[in-house]
Amino acid sequence: MNVKTLLLISAGVIAASASALTVSDVSACQRYPWNNFIDIDFTLGDAPADAQFKIDVKASYLGDTRILDARTFVTDPVVRPGTRRITWDIGKDFPGFKADDLRVAVTATPFTNGLDGVYMVIDLSGGKDAVKYPVHYTTTPPKHSVNAEDPCKTTEMWLKRIKCGSYMFGRGDAVDSTGHFKINLTKDFYMGIFECTQQQWAQVTGEWPSIFSNRLYRATRPCENIVLPSVFGHYMWPKNQEPSADSIVKKIRDRTGLSTFNLSTEAQWEWANRCGHGRGRNPCYQLSEIRYGISFEASNSMCSPEEGGTACVGTYKPNSWGLYEMFGNVAEICLDAGVSSDKLLLYYGTTFCGLTEGECSAQTVEVNDPIGGPIEGEYKSNAEYYHVGRGSDWTKSAGYLYHFSRWTNVSGNFKDQCRGVRFVVACD
Repeated sequence: MNVKTLLLISAGVIAASASALTVSDVSACQRYPWNNFIDIDFTLGDAPADAQFKIDVKASYLGDTRILDARTFVTDPVVRPGTRRITWDIGKDFPGFKADDLRVAVTATPFTNGLDGVYMVIDLSGGKDAVKYPVHYTTTPPKHSVNAEDPCKTTEMWLKRIKCGSYMFGRGDAVDSTGHFKINLTKDFYMGIFECTQQQWAQVTGEWPSIFSNRLYRATRPCENIVLPSVFGHYMWPKNQEPSADSIVKKIRDRTGLSTFNLSTEAQWEWANRCGHGRGRNPCYQLSEIRYGISFEASNSMCSPEEGGTACVGTYKPNSWGLYEMFGNVAEICLDAGVSSDKLLLYYGTTFCGLTEGECSAQTVEVNDPIGGPIEGEYKSNAEYYHVGRGSDWTKSAGYLYHFSRWTNVSGNFKDQCRGVRFVVACD
């Protein structure tokens, strides 16, 4: 199919995921001027207004004897009930395709965490001087292998949609610790499948700041030797929630149009790491699958024999929601300021809930979408304004393999070569 070819579209058969859900008024049309985009309109009804559905599209041609599965979308394929439109990039899925009897069928299934794979892909291939980084969505996970310079780790940035939910924000020292106050995340968000790699950082900034800088091995290792000002532009979140113009966050926002592209809050980070598990250690992780406390050998990582240190992202098995190295490799800098663990409950209770100090308890503190806050008292100078790090790092022992392990001074608690980032995009 090329941009001058008219693709004739007719409404297709509609499949619903549950008897209570109706899908109607389906129509599809190639976008004018004729290109590879197909707009598919439909109405979802008979479902709660806050329900979410993953939309899948199949197309048939040659008298319904040939079937095409849509994988790449210009718009987010997760929608709520109502009259909706999604746009399929058929040219990306099937380059050069032509047909004059294409029919579409829409399937709507409830969107949940777990195995429901919906991905946002940011194309960074234009490099640091690009005016725009195109964004698309797909229901197909990225293809990658350990130590390979796959596009998903170098010239693209892949993020997976995480459904919002509630959990007990953790603090404790035991495997069966369940946390001591409730966090409600009311918005889905996309979170990076991998920690930001050195080449992804260079694609946007033109710089290679990492200490592990061997040119033969660096591209898909996590970008480290960075601090909050080099990512967000300053230390003053949440008092100042606007990233600086020269920060990587601002550059990606401007070039993608994703106004909520950011570092994660630690509430988002812990929810994505827990994968719905309430206890201190997620049973989907095995200690043998994450290497701690020793340097990686050259044969097992993208390190030179002299370097040791971090591994190529994607080296170890992901958690059950498909996110790699949420533990280990590098500690991940969060937006939140460094409220110490022993005062966190008091801070959230008084700041977010308006409670008195005496009212703060596990039974009374329930926080919606916390964005963190300043350390005690007034904001301090940038040099003293600490932020939270989560996820441990490659030098720590397996004893840190807990959801609630957190550091309230990521710059002081971790060496330069142990600090990195993972990005998120909050959904509307």
